[in-house]
Amino acid sequence: MWRWIKRWLFGTGKEPEARGPAAPPPRARGAAPRAEPPKEEGTGPAAEAVGFLRFLDDPPDAVALHDLGEDDRRFLAGVLKLVHEKRLEVPVLPRAAVEVSRLLAEGDPPVGRYVEVLEQDPSLSLEVLRAANSAFYGFRTPAKGVRDAVIRLGLHPVRGLLITAHLRARVLNAGPFRRHAGWLNDLSLALGRVFRSLAQDLGLDPEEAATRGLLFHVEHFIILGALGAVQTAVRRQLAPSDVALAEAFRRCGDRVRELAARAWDLPVLL
Repeated sequence: MWRWIKRWLFGTGKEPEARGPAAPPPRARGAAPRAEPPKEEGTGPAAEAVGFLRFLDDPPDAVALHDLGEDDRRFLAGVLKLVHEKRLEVPVLPRAAVEVSRLLAEGDPPVGRYVEVLEQDPSLSLEVLRAANSAFYGFRTPAKGVRDAVIRLGLHPVRGLLITAHLRARVLNAGPFRRHAGWLNDLSLALGRVFRSLAQDLGLDPEEAATRGLLFHVEHFIILGALGAVQTAVRRQLAPSDVALAEAFRRCGDRVRELAARAWDLPVLL
């Protein structure tokens, strides 16, 4: 997690020199790539989740297309083509998120206006309520309704929650990546809490910091959601591995993040 936080603090430029053991030597040319991201001891969904989240922090070695299996090649080539041809779909934000953004731009409207917007979309209202009552935020008593949830979470983080919930819902229709979307969603909630806790020490507004944490992995959600478009293009169902997914994140993540920031007019993502 500290590597994620350093990425946010220092951007893509050079980070402070790390102390500790030297990094392992690069993989020899022609050597077999690491087959899967590192996993916790044991088996089952928990170990798979930890393995996936770990490779976000410590990606496997870069892999060439010809080293991948057929489904992986088709998926990675499809995502690269969509990005290169500027045809990757950045999801249109739900109306509730657009309206919340408009209210935030107005200055300081009453909380009741935000609640009215959220209550027009029951599914997203439920997501906000669930987030406020999740273990990640640690409130002693549950939020009694949408108004209570909005007050607890903050207005800017609510917008971030609406975006991540919308992206997660899109990926849920993408078959093989349903679990990945759930893991990313939980990670986003955790990062929102972590970034908020760091805000005071860093001299940042707590709500802005929390929003940055919630939206820290938007590019990964969007790439997960691209599977449907790739399957349509190749006219077959695909089951890409985490290796192909990691390579798509590596090659396309920064560009996809920039596209999302511009499409949604949210420079906080950059």
